[in-house]
Amino acid sequence: MNYLQRIWYWLKYPWPLHVCPLLIGMHLGVLNYFAVHAKVINLWFSTGFQIVGGILILLAIDSNLNIISNSSIKNSIIKWIKSFPLKPKSYTLEVQGIAHSNSFGKARLSVTPKMNTLEDKIDFLFQEIKRVDEDKQEIRKEFSERVHKSEQKIAELEKSYNFQINEIKSKINEVAIGGIKLEVLGVLCIIYGLFIPVVWHA
Repeated sequence: MNYLQRIWYWLKYPWPLHVCPLLIGMHLGVLNYFAVHAKVINLWFSTGFQIVGGILILLAIDSNLNIISNSSIKNSIIKWIKSFPLKPKSYTLEVQGIAHSNSFGKARLSVTPKMNTLEDKIDFLFQEIKRVDEDKQEIRKEFSERVHKSEQKIAELEKSYNFQINEIKSKINEVAIGGIKLEVLGVLCIIYGLFIPVVWHA
């Protein structure tokens, strides 16, 4: 982007400040050309500036609603009319059960065999030690899998929230930069429309 283009974008950025003098110049030109009907001209231009200013402000509000909530003034009015309570609503209470599971591993049924000799008891103890070790490994594996799944869910939620935050920031920037220019032009038109009768004693 060369220097002249940057100058052009810099000058174009506050466009309401350029449009308002053009509208005022149009009023002054008509007033100068039809000086005999100055009172009527001032009355119509005063009314016109205020109406245009109000419409511009409404358009800015409508644009902001569309950006923020994907709605509009028209849709909001229609929704409000349709929400008229023709008859009382009935409410039903639904009770849902929630099941919780806090156990790890699978339950095993251990049966103590009949032991007549010392060797049988030692074999049984070794089998129990082995079984406990296998249960411990299984519980550890299941716990590790649950932790891994939880970390994945947290990462997905964080990614989703970051996307939503960036989207909200983008919408706020659009509202702050785009809508405010229409509002500024609308306010300037209303102010000038109010001052016309005072300045020209219409």
